[in-house]
Amino acid sequence: MEELSKQILEHILVIRIFVVLSFIAFLFFGAFYIANVISNIRLNRQLYTASKNESNAFGFHAEEMLRRNDIEHLIKTCDSRIETHINDPEAYLFKAKALYYQGKYHDAKRCFEQVLELESSYNYVLEPWLDSIEFKIKENAPRIV
Repeated sequence: MEELSKQILEHILVIRIFVVLSFIAFLFFGAFYIANVISNIRLNRQLYTASKNESNAFGFHAEEMLRRNDIEHLIKTCDSRIETHINDPEAYLFKAKALYYQGKYHDAKRCFEQVLELESSYNYVLEPWLDSIEFKIKENAPRIV
């Protein structure tokens, strides 16, 4: 009888541990879900506010893709934007940043130079990027051994 009581208590303890762990997992995933919902609500609010000005909407959307490291999608979005707005320096700027993060430094440099052709006031913003590209190109250049 005493042996049976110990076994029952051990099973109850295992069940309690399982219930507590399940509750902790539920709280963790619930908090993650709520944080994601809040983030999406904020992004949608920003995009809705910015949609009054199409260029700002593109910038918010591109910045969000860059923040999420969605580089391939950002490049495709920038290419689509450039097709319809060939003189939009912001589209070239975000494409250049995406290409830079992909390690395509020569292509990024061309896009940054296109930004400067369209909007020379971006020079102070682009100077560090162009300096970094020059450094990376030299760093990756073939060396004589």
